[in-house]
Amino acid sequence: MALPRDHSILLFDGALHPTGRLTVPGEPTALESTGDGMSLLVGAADGARLGRLAWLGRADGARVLDVALPGPVRDLRLHNDGNTLFVLTAGHPGGVSVRGTTALDQQRWIPVCEAPQSLAFTREGDQGYVTCAPGSVAEVDPTLEYLVQRAFVAADSGRACGAGHSALSPNNTFLYIPCARTGRLLYVDRVTLKPWDSTDVGVGISAVAAGPGAMAVVLQADSDRAVIVDLARRARRAIIATPPDPVAVALSAGGARAYVTCAGRAGAAGALLELDVRRGAVVARAPLAPGASTVYAWPGQYNSRMHWRASGRKSLTTEGTEGVPKVPRPLR
Repeated sequence: MALPRDHSILLFDGALHPTGRLTVPGEPTALESTGDGMSLLVGAADGARLGRLAWLGRADGARVLDVALPGPVRDLRLHNDGNTLFVLTAGHPGGVSVRGTTALDQQRWIPVCEAPQSLAFTREGDQGYVTCAPGSVAEVDPTLEYLVQRAFVAADSGRACGAGHSALSPNNTFLYIPCARTGRLLYVDRVTLKPWDSTDVGVGISAVAAGPGAMAVVLQADSDRAVIVDLARRARRAIIATPPDPVAVALSAGGARAYVTCAGRAGAAGALLELDVRRGAVVARAPLAPGASTVYAWPGQYNSRMHWRASGRKSLTTEGTEGVPKVPRPLR
């Protein structure tokens, strides 16, 4: 997880015990990793108008690659092919920078909007979706590398929404968009980009993570709580009080655990929480310095690969699997 004020990333194991600290260029704002979890991709802000992108070794923090960007990074996604990186940056306008992983060089630029919030891809990696404030969504084609369509998701050119960090449903049917101003979680049809349904969660919702079983974790930063939402029944299943200012959430590979970063408020200390999604309860907690931001879990929901070798057997690979014996689950 990231500490922008300290220009660093903290590493934790599956029990939320700290295992390391890496220094990064700029203020880290977005995290991604290679499928095997051995390397970290870090997006950062370098002042108000510039950004940075770095490739780090997880074990020692060695900076393999480091490039400057024309705008602060808002999100990162590594394509399924492992050779292409999509970097969502703010600016005039903001958009998606398509980069090769060999040198992190830009291959194409897709302008989208001036206030991008998040970037989501289908599991197959064939379509991408950018959520923009105050309330619009854009579809991008990662193969042909162009903007397919864009639509407002609320009245008054989207201003009625106040869109935050969104997430695709595991079956890729809906894009869930939290609207801070109305307190509603929109179910936006992935094909038409039109709202199909919604759930009333509460004013101030800012981020969502959606897992299997139609369960989602929605952060309500101003009210210092995380809400477990039953997406199928369109109802709040549990409300969990958190330390001040919960700002980011990530799910484990199977969706049974959620990791929430709380930034703290007015100089107060932050915290990293582990939530049991089904029980709606906090099961572990680690203290953090004030200003903590994004959190990333490995193995996560996409592209996780773990390699191990047993004596006398061939090397095996498991994709996106929890509970594999003798394999640690490091958390970023």
